[in-house]
Amino acid sequence: MTGAMDQSQDGIIRLPPMATIREAAQLRDTLLDLLGQGVPAVVDCSAVEQADLSLVQLLTAARRMAERDGLELRLVIPSSGALANLIRHSGLEHDFDQIGG
Repeated sequence: MTGAMDQSQDGIIRLPPMATIREAAQLRDTLLDLLGQGVPAVVDCSAVEQADLSLVQLLTAARRMAERDGLELRLVIPSSGALANLIRHSGLEHDFDQIGG
């Protein structure tokens, strides 16, 4: 991702300000690696300033994969900001009950 994506040892991925299609492959790989560890995971989107639908698609797919595999995946999405607005405008807010959490 543009800027450093931080994956800590405690199962937290902190996304950088830019989270667009250009960074999608790296995020996908990081999410798959984290979910493959079978530990509770958190994707912190607090720093995201610019996003597109590729991020929304990846987060949706990761959440569904975690549910299917019985894993815990928590998304931290501030109630205001680029990502929350994108989710609302895309009509997918029902898939993201963790906005503001």
